[in-house]
Amino acid sequence: MTIDKLMVLLALAASLVLVTQASARLFPVIAAVAAAVETLLVGGGVSWVQTDSKNTVTAATVVTLIGAIQLAAALHLG
Repeated sequence: MTIDKLMVLLALAASLVLVTQASARLFPVIAAVAAAVETLLVGGGVSWVQTDSKNTVTAATVVTLIGAIQLAAALHLG
């Protein structure tokens, strides 16, 4: 594990501690969501770089994202 990955995971863990311990939870929840998104992006980016079939992974990701966007629009979530 590199220091970059470790820092992302520590930020996520720390933000979750803030959510559970803070009396005012709005900003800790925002921090936890941002840290979770960053964790997903770093994990996804590293996985994409390490895969041999980048075209297939990229195509599957595009299909999934478009489907998620359409589902969110249909459910009026955004």
